[in-house]
Amino acid sequence: MLNWYRMKLATRPMLTQSVTTAVLFATGDIMAQQAVERKGIQKHEFARTGRMVLYGGAVFGPAATTWFRFLQSKVVLQNKKLEICARVGVDQLLFAPTNL
Repeated sequence: MLNWYRMKLATRPMLTQSVTTAVLFATGDIMAQQAVERKGIQKHEFARTGRMVLYGGAVFGPAATTWFRFLQSKVVLQNKKLEICARVGVDQLLFAPTNL
């Protein structure tokens, strides 16, 4: 299964990341409603979960994929540890505040 996922990431990165993000957003919303808010299945807001799936798959997934591809191509340093720190810094300064 992991090899299949890696192959999909290599061949269709945008679609794969979008679907992955949609699933993660759905999982997060379900956990929030059931584990944190303790709504139970009868009071679960399925429309809310659907909105999260749509946002994760259609907005955040493609935006994050494009952004991280940009960072990988533009923030390239000799020192790989410094490169990671620089990418995280740029990400936190520019991308994170716009996607909260």
